Amino acid sequence: MVRLALSEVFDPQEVVIAHLYNRTCRRCFLMGYDQVSGKNFDYRKVWIEEYLKQFAQAFGIDLLAFSILSNHFHVILRSRPDVVATWDDEEVARRWLMLCPHRRKSGGSPLPPSEPELKSIAGCPIKCQEIRGRLSSFSWWMRLLCQRVAMRANHEDFGKWFCSVAGGPDCVDSMRCHRTHRRYHLCRRARELLTLPD
Repeated sequence: MVRLALSEVFDPQEVVIAHLYNRTCRRCFLMGYDQVSGKNFDYRKVWIEEYLKQFAQAFGIDLLAFSILSNHFHVILRSRPDVVATWDDEEVARRWLMLCPHRRKSGGSPLPPSEPELKSIAGCPIKCQEIRGRLSSFSWWMRLLCQRVAMRANHEDFGKWFCSVAGGPDCVDSMRCHRTHRRYHLCRRARELLTLPD
């Protein structure tokens, strides 16, 4: 049976309480003890808790409860489109840039948004209205949460999943080498074609 999109189940303009969950891919134990590899990934649960705290501060969504297990997590959320509607455009821009910053410090933590960054969102009514909807959307909450955890875990594992799909542990280097080699030959051929006889 096909699952319905959240936008088809919940009216985005109503206050709704929902129980949402997400499993890891292939039922791997990415957030607990993995019996296959013998590694313990419990510290990744702290990542999710940190993201949940950050999202609760920025989104127009109340985090009512959560549970993080070894291969999935549950959250109970209450959307607050009524609260988001009271925010002015600059507040919407500031909160969005807390979630998706344009600039980061060398350690990876976000820098406070600059005035031009705030105005780029607050000055565009269409963009601001779209982001206002995102700030009270369960889909965007789950999307950003899963994306952040997956990116961080993949970075920690040195892109292990991507290389196993693409063909071996050296796939990134071999692909980069192939692109560089091809680019070199294309540039050399272009120079040959552009060289005019004397």
